[in-house]
Amino acid sequence: MTKIIEKILNYRLIWFLEKNKILNKEQSGFRQSISTIDNLHIIKSEIDQALENKQTLGMVSLDISKAYDSVWRYSVLMLLSEIITNGNMNNYIKDFLIDRHFQVKVCNSLSIFFSQQNGIPQGSSLAVTIFLLAINDIVETIRTPVYSQMILTF
Repeated sequence: MTKIIEKILNYRLIWFLEKNKILNKEQSGFRQSISTIDNLHIIKSEIDQALENKQTLGMVSLDISKAYDSVWRYSVLMLLSEIITNGNMNNYIKDFLIDRHFQVKVCNSLSIFFSQQNGIPQGSSLAVTIFLLAINDIVETIRTPVYSQMILTF
């Protein structure tokens, strides 16, 4: 039941984010009708234009290791409270993210419970959208004449 509720909630959250144009337009990962191929075409055209104008073009690619584990969940919760304000969706996502605990099993022995302070749960459809929100403002920190495109692959 939890997976079904998460999918329904995620579908509604994506609809809300797209309708209100909250996700950055350069963000193409895991969005309907926007493909990472679009970003690759933009990069190719930038390369072609630089070659044609005999200019130098540099490109930086970031590989965020342990991306989901390093998300500061309280910043995501603050962002969600600003865009969704209150209600059941906000409450569910808050409950989904806070007070998470885990155990480690080694050779039939379980460890004590550990509290997970950062990160978002992997394997959830809702986690992908929450991650998109967490990195949504990265592009805003890059200023002209630098051009930015966000391509996410997992």
